[in-house]
Amino acid sequence: MRPLSVVFFSILLCHLVTCLGVDQATVTFGTSPILHNISLVLSGVREICVGCDPEDLVDLSSSSNPSTIKLNTAYSWTFWVKWEGKTLWSLNPALGEHGEFSLTVQMTAQGIPDASKEPIFRELAPADPTFLPLIIAVSVMALLLLIWVVGVNVWEDRRNKRLAAQTVAGTLNAVESTRGTNASAADGAKPPPATAKPGGSHRVVALDAFRGWSLAIMILVNYGGGGYWFLDHSVWNGLTVADLVFPWFIFIMGAAIPLAFAARKPQYTGWRAKIPHVIHVTLQVLRRSITLFCIGLFLNNGHDLSKWRIPGVLQRFGISYLVGCLTVLYLGPTGLGGWIAHLCRCRYPFVPAPKPDPMAKQPETEPLLNPTAPVAPAAPPRPSIFADLAPHWLEWIFIILILLTWILITFFMEVPGCGRGYMGPGGRADGGKYADCTGGAAGYIDRTLLGLNHIYRWPTCQEVYETGAYDPESIGHCVVCVHLCSVRHVGVCLCQEVYETGAYDPEGILGCLTSIVLAYLGVQMGRILLIYKTPVPRLIRLVGWGVGCALIGAILCGFSRDGGVIPLNKNLWSLSFILVMGGTGYLCLALMYVLIDVLHIYNGAPSIYIGLNSITIYCCHELFANYFPLSWAQGAPTHSSLLVMHLFGVSVWHLVAYIMYRKKIFINV
Repeated sequence: MRPLSVVFFSILLCHLVTCLGVDQATVTFGTSPILHNISLVLSGVREICVGCDPEDLVDLSSSSNPSTIKLNTAYSWTFWVKWEGKTLWSLNPALGEHGEFSLTVQMTAQGIPDASKEPIFRELAPADPTFLPLIIAVSVMALLLLIWVVGVNVWEDRRNKRLAAQTVAGTLNAVESTRGTNASAADGAKPPPATAKPGGSHRVVALDAFRGWSLAIMILVNYGGGGYWFLDHSVWNGLTVADLVFPWFIFIMGAAIPLAFAARKPQYTGWRAKIPHVIHVTLQVLRRSITLFCIGLFLNNGHDLSKWRIPGVLQRFGISYLVGCLTVLYLGPTGLGGWIAHLCRCRYPFVPAPKPDPMAKQPETEPLLNPTAPVAPAAPPRPSIFADLAPHWLEWIFIILILLTWILITFFMEVPGCGRGYMGPGGRADGGKYADCTGGAAGYIDRTLLGLNHIYRWPTCQEVYETGAYDPESIGHCVVCVHLCSVRHVGVCLCQEVYETGAYDPEGILGCLTSIVLAYLGVQMGRILLIYKTPVPRLIRLVGWGVGCALIGAILCGFSRDGGVIPLNKNLWSLSFILVMGGTGYLCLALMYVLIDVLHIYNGAPSIYIGLNSITIYCCHELFANYFPLSWAQGAPTHSSLLVMHLFGVSVWHLVAYIMYRKKIFINV
């Protein structure tokens, strides 16, 4: 048996020198027969690096023949074989994780490439099944969820039958014991109150479930998502699973605004009773917004004040919540919009006055002639078809003005050295024409007003595009730390790794404008749930808004990742992006509403418990991310080991949220 020190040294040597990490493969480039000091170059570019010029990967004039290089396999590659500066072949080989491949160029007797023969691409060692761990994990979770749904429905069915049997037995016992009047017997047979299903309450349980599932996915993404590229944020343009959750969270926050305002009743005593209710609500909104902003600053780890990042996730929440609430308070029907309508002495457009139903059944006996006769309760007037829109016309005008402001700044603001309307990642993109223009106007505003030291320094596009203060050594250090030490934010350097860009903050100042618009789309969803009480009108509007917003967003981006008038971009929070996010948010809530509040076949568990303490769980998962059992160090991480660790971390927070729910601990900001 080898000594332990030898084993440890072998493992360390394997990891640092020859072993492959997550999403890595080796490619050996050479010639047959082997020749030295020849002008043969292998160039390549990743598919995700849009508009990038190929970079030289192997130059046999200055390297050994053959030469082996490590490549990232998360995205496909295009290779070019060049001889004395002239491109001979272009190849698109399929590279797999942990695979070993070779690319051999056939040479003639004169020592030049044989143009009649294609280079030979071989698989020396098979690649690993990258997605197998994820498929197994998803299958297991789907099976557990199915067992939960079936088990809950069976349990509720048996409970209802038991309650019905107890009711019948109670009725018979009451009749036998009292033998009184029918009224007395009926009073004695009053059934015990049964627990109402989620859909029976005024609260839309689907909203809590949607919030919980969004936060659960957010935690998985922040912990690394198993190292999968689609569980990390997009390099620049495009959409991944990780890009969904934060915008959905803002969307759901907006939906809660009208529901919270409708449930809030003025209950003030003493001198507070003399202050208008709207002032009380405004002060509460300001307090919550400032609290969210301050918590976000704290989570940004500002022990080094000279490099304290100011923008952030909770900061964006606080700003969007503040503007959304003030818009509803002061521009809605109870504010300036209602005052203007009253001043004009006109009803809101497209809102006809409710007409009495001539077919409605009248009571058989007039109450004045027979006071003891029952009086049928007056049915509330049915809301008109535009009741969720017309009274809020002034709010929509304000939101459209915000949107126009974003468009004017993004496309018409002159950025020094970048021109107008640039929305790319800079660096190597577009042939290096806009090397220091990452984010266009959005990046310029942040760098000017906040400074490079107070914004996010590792955007998801830096290393590939080589822009700004790109330091390959710092990026390598970041990747090593991500994969070996902190085990969270596995793709935190992705944009730098791909585009080699400088500092850029995806939660910057300009993006706050479009996030406010997204939050107000959520406000509209909340009004739909508040005004229309039955499932059919709700679902018609939810699906209609969802399809409409998503379709407009898809048209703006040209139904593609990098095309269209306004690309789909989470880093910029582009108009197409927020419309697609709002549309998918409407559709997801419609689906959950049907399953939870209409059909009652699913109760939202287990993630609904996270949704009931969302801010608390979010803050805690950030603070304790690097502590066991949420994470642990891994010498040579793989997709399997990372996925197990990250899913276990998410499960821990589900357990914490469930314990808080059982103990009735609900912490609100």
